[in-house]
Amino acid sequence: MFLYPIIIIALCSVLALVTKQGALSANWSDLLIKTIGLIPLSVILFVIGLTEEYGWRGYLLPRWCERYGLKKANIMVGIIWAMYHFPYLFILNLNCGIWSAIEFTILQMLMIFMFNFGFSYLYLLSQNVILASIMHILWNNVNVQVLGDTYRNTQNSIILGNIKVINGECFYGLIFTSIFAIIAYRKFQNIKSTFS
Repeated sequence: MFLYPIIIIALCSVLALVTKQGALSANWSDLLIKTIGLIPLSVILFVIGLTEEYGWRGYLLPRWCERYGLKKANIMVGIIWAMYHFPYLFILNLNCGIWSAIEFTILQMLMIFMFNFGFSYLYLLSQNVILASIMHILWNNVNVQVLGDTYRNTQNSIILGNIKVINGECFYGLIFTSIFAIIAYRKFQNIKSTFS
């Protein structure tokens, strides 16, 4: 479960190719080498994810778990985490036009809400934010390299296609992230946390 961001990106890639919504880039092998190089770099740069993960899972989640219980607290953190990203997502997505920006932003906020379950699960398993932070920055780096940059609507990536469909932060990503969210949510009852 701890590699689930990479698994989601791989599943989106395979689905894009199988459904012919995506195709391999002409320079896919060069991009693959670059992407593989991002994995150790992401581990080193996890400090960026650490700042965000400390706030959501290191601070807010434990306090709300004490008050509301694990499942309800996680849902609330997911809503707040998605809303926190709204201004950033909307402004970055405006380069696609106002209606596309609204569409992209709603889709990405739903994906962030669902992603919250997996990151919370990682946090609860380890009782620290390091693993969730590494996976967060790994997601941010590798998704763009493999499936394109939704914020700039560019595709200097391994898989080319309709970003709204194939990207891990869009439709295909929402499908697979929702499956992982359901799995994580069900596993919450088996986790003995120190604060609930």
